[in-house]
Amino acid sequence: MSRVYKHKGSYDFFNLLRIGASVVIACFMHFRTHFCRTLELVQPFKQGLLWWFASSESQVLVELFFIISGMLFVLVYLPRIEQRRYNLDSFVMHRVVRMYPLAILTTLVVFTLQQVLFRAGFGLWGVRGSTDLVDLFLEVTMAGKAAFGLEGTNNSPIWYINILMVCTAVAYLLALFYRDGHSKLVFVLPIFLGLCIFYHNPKFMLLNMKVARGMVAFFVGCILEFCLQRIDGLRRSAKVLLCALCATTVAFSVWYLVYHKGGHETYVGNLFLYVDFYLFPALIILLYHCPHLNRICAAKPFAFLNNISFGVYLWNLPILCAAHSIIMFNSIDIAYVQEHILGLWAILFAAHFMVATVSYYAFEKPITRYLVGIVNAQQPEVDDAPKSRHAARGQ
Repeated sequence: MSRVYKHKGSYDFFNLLRIGASVVIACFMHFRTHFCRTLELVQPFKQGLLWWFASSESQVLVELFFIISGMLFVLVYLPRIEQRRYNLDSFVMHRVVRMYPLAILTTLVVFTLQQVLFRAGFGLWGVRGSTDLVDLFLEVTMAGKAAFGLEGTNNSPIWYINILMVCTAVAYLLALFYRDGHSKLVFVLPIFLGLCIFYHNPKFMLLNMKVARGMVAFFVGCILEFCLQRIDGLRRSAKVLLCALCATTVAFSVWYLVYHKGGHETYVGNLFLYVDFYLFPALIILLYHCPHLNRICAAKPFAFLNNISFGVYLWNLPILCAAHSIIMFNSIDIAYVQEHILGLWAILFAAHFMVATVSYYAFEKPITRYLVGIVNAQQPEVDDAPKSRHAARGQ
């Protein structure tokens, strides 16, 4: 039977990456693009390179989510698929019950607030708000329309879930080929597909820019996990050299991007592919070999922050929409809001953590445990005989 690989290092640094990316996207980029832009406010963060990236370019951090998901697919799910512990139904259900409940709840909250605002004569909130019940059905059942190449959703962060489900479905099919003895290189094929979409930019179902972003980043994560399993077997001197190379790559990648921040399309190229191929893989390899950092990130505070990171990401739009509604219904002068914009940002920042914490303990954790129990109860027994050619060869 295929064994689950046990890394010599630790992935506890994922706790830091997840909460960091969620906070930056929610409290900086979306605060500017969804809240400030809708009310025609000037954002409080304008000076400095850090604020420039956080408020303008941090959408690339979604690629980090995809890469981590791809790595965990190879580490956790691929051995179980090889052992035939998952058929397609059970695999999809395990993914759905862990992601969809909170996505559905937050989408319903935003949709309700949109209805209230629209019927009160304040119009639709957000960049692409909607009161369309068909849109609501697609958002609840499929986490939006991103895979169809269509724009417009009330709860825009759920596009990540929509594309992630497409990526994991493709990964499952490729895992079946791998189980039957094919090379790991089958996991490279979706990267080529994503590159074709990036450079030809078709706008068809499953062939659009967001699918391309997910495909490339997710399967870069798959390949990266295979590489890290091989890196574990290297000598210490080789690992030191590799870490030095990765540190240089991270430093140069960040410097080059910042140096050309006014024209990165010319000098850097596609920003999503830039972080997929250069910055994030090098950063992950480097952090993987930082035992002191991983010990810190394994502490309970970071584990807690990791647990609520999904909630910080998905409760972002409901919180911003609620704040917008309060301003509209109380006829608060926009000049007054602008004068106190930094204080308002601090309140919304704290609200993300409070709401995500309550959501995790009162909703996410109990409902996920309940649904996973139902799915596991329906899962078939596993035979002890080797179930894949890789297992039979002792790989």
